[in-house]
Amino acid sequence: MLLSLTVTEWRPELGGIVALCAFFGGVFPDFDAFRWEHRKTLHFPVYYGVVTLLLLSLAVVSDSVVVVAGLYFFGAAALHCYTDYFVGIDKPSDETDGDGVLYLHPRGKWVGPKKIIDHAGSSGDLLVGILLAVPPLLYYSDLPFWLTVLSLTWSVLYFGKRLYSRHKRESSEPS
Repeated sequence: MLLSLTVTEWRPELGGIVALCAFFGGVFPDFDAFRWEHRKTLHFPVYYGVVTLLLLSLAVVSDSVVVVAGLYFFGAAALHCYTDYFVGIDKPSDETDGDGVLYLHPRGKWVGPKKIIDHAGSSGDLLVGILLAVPPLLYYSDLPFWLTVLSLTWSVLYFGKRLYSRHKRESSEPS
């Protein structure tokens, strides 16, 4: 949602559609967690990045709403993938097939993590989510505001789930 704020000066009339596209682009890569190989099947940092640059080039010369909407969808998807690179793995729930957290399809290998944040769902992860939500919450109203609230609610629930899972796992381990 923070990314979608960049449209407010450039194309303010597209605020709602851009926020919606950025929201769905930001969550899209994680749909692979439900059925496929997480952080590999729908995480395409290189390809999303290339498509984002192409759409940005088109958006500069085009007045197309579809181009701008696509730009924010793919830009948010790319950002999602790039930020995964900085989040550590908390085994077994974040287990990957490789030694990394980000799969680079063109190279055919896993990379990372740089581990600025301990793991997805950690207190540091939640703190970053809260801090990144502040500007959209202060600026937006209507749909973009509620999408930010939804994102923040999801982050808090995910943090609670991971905390509960960790507690349950630690309390069931033999002493």
